Amino acid sequence: MSSGPATGEFPDVVNSEVGAAQQRIQAQGFTGQIAIETQVTDAVDPGIVVRQSPAPGPQPLGVPIVLTVAIPEATTTTEAPTTTQAP
Repeated sequence: MSSGPATGEFPDVVNSEVGAAQQRIQAQGFTGQIAIETQVTDAVDPGIVVRQSPAPGPQPLGVPIVLTVAIPEATTTTEAPTTTQAP
């Protein structure tokens, strides 16, 4: 008899670099698709996981995974208009 889906201990990857977080999740045996979302923040360095789903703890190995990753606020630059002189 099956006792349900296989489970594993989902790691806490908040404050980890996104690549390292993905490797840790996969190393724990999780096979679900890892979706990456972004959040503009300057509270942490770009590329750092600021939120995760599911929460750390026992989870089915195929659970869908969402990592929210910090990105810097877009900076806007203004360029001087170009003018053309008539010949």
